[in-house]
Amino acid sequence: MTDREDLRVAAVASPIGPDVRSFVEEAVSSALKSAETAGLKTSFEGVFTEPPQEGPRGDNLLAILVITGGTESTTLHVASGWRGGLALVATPLANSLAASLEAARALRQRGVYVRVVKSVSWKDVAWREVIEASRASWAVQKLSRAKFGIIGGPSSWLVASPPELGPLRDRGASLEVVPLSELLRRVGESQLNLDEADKVIREASDSTVSKEDVVEALHLKEALLKLATERGWWGATIRCFDLLPSGVTACLALSILNRPDMVIGCEGDVPSLLSMAALSAVSGRPAWMANTTDVGPDWVLLSHCTFPLRMAESYRLTTHFESGLSVGIDAFIPEGSPVTLARLDPRSREALVIAGEALESSLGRETMCRTQIRVKIGPLAPELLRRPVGNHVAMTLGDYTEDVADVLEFLGFFVRSHHGST
Repeated sequence: MTDREDLRVAAVASPIGPDVRSFVEEAVSSALKSAETAGLKTSFEGVFTEPPQEGPRGDNLLAILVITGGTESTTLHVASGWRGGLALVATPLANSLAASLEAARALRQRGVYVRVVKSVSWKDVAWREVIEASRASWAVQKLSRAKFGIIGGPSSWLVASPPELGPLRDRGASLEVVPLSELLRRVGESQLNLDEADKVIREASDSTVSKEDVVEALHLKEALLKLATERGWWGATIRCFDLLPSGVTACLALSILNRPDMVIGCEGDVPSLLSMAALSAVSGRPAWMANTTDVGPDWVLLSHCTFPLRMAESYRLTTHFESGLSVGIDAFIPEGSPVTLARLDPRSREALVIAGEALESSLGRETMCRTQIRVKIGPLAPELLRRPVGNHVAMTLGDYTEDVADVLEFLGFFVRSHHGST
């Protein structure tokens, strides 16, 4: 799903008396008007006063307005066929909140992640919170059903990062392993619009690589997209260093392909892929996989050559750090940008989630990967040395720490979370 601000709305209410009917009609009208005022695109599914034989169907976002009490069973039936993100919306009026809390607990007992968003009145629904809650619910559904791929297997140095899904496999996620030859075959078959190469070069603030290098990297991008689409993968990771004999790297391909509806990591690192997937699913933004390159008293320096172009304020085209070949990305993000970092360990079922603040980026240091971002994470920084979580971490822009931690805990991870920039 790419536009998760499109929200479907249903209402549940008790079928008691004309006075209640008038109250319900006014409540629904007020709530929908407040959504319009908030700039949301909504689709109203109707008012349900008894358990329906079939409720709304879909896999995007659904908000159920619990208008009155006595609606717990109706709420469960309305939610029963929904496969996307779900939030219950309540007020203190007419036992709305009481019914919402009971229904939400029943849904969670059934394995459905849902939160209750309480507003003072139906004229003032906290729609931003509704979107955040339903996004988190959508993330649980997406991660639970996701198909992941690993191309070529994990790199040999990933001794603490086995290709496992842990709690996600328990909930239905799958991991398919394919040889690198499957990707290379599609590179030879790929069709490319050369205008894309011109656009990538034109939009860069600087470039030290040739157009031919960009074109070759984009052929790999097309092949990777085709393979992931054919296999039905939401996310994939590639043993990218094995591409070096062909003179091309996956850095540019990953920087373009990473978006909320596609998560692509490198080095065959499955735990990092899952970390990226969790951040993207909750935030609706791309995520970046990075090396932990340096640690200070209250900061961490992250670096890698694959920063998503959609997240960059600006970028420079350069070469891949270790090989000096092909195309790598040196990205800039504004100082003070809030970020969220995550590292999942599916084998131990542990996760670390940290809120931080970008201190500086695009440092230009020649002895590390091309995109370099120093992030303030507070007193937790030395803990990365005392209690290592592994090398790679994932990062996205924005503070989604609380929702990411909540989602991962619901999925079965033991989570350490920290608002590190404070």
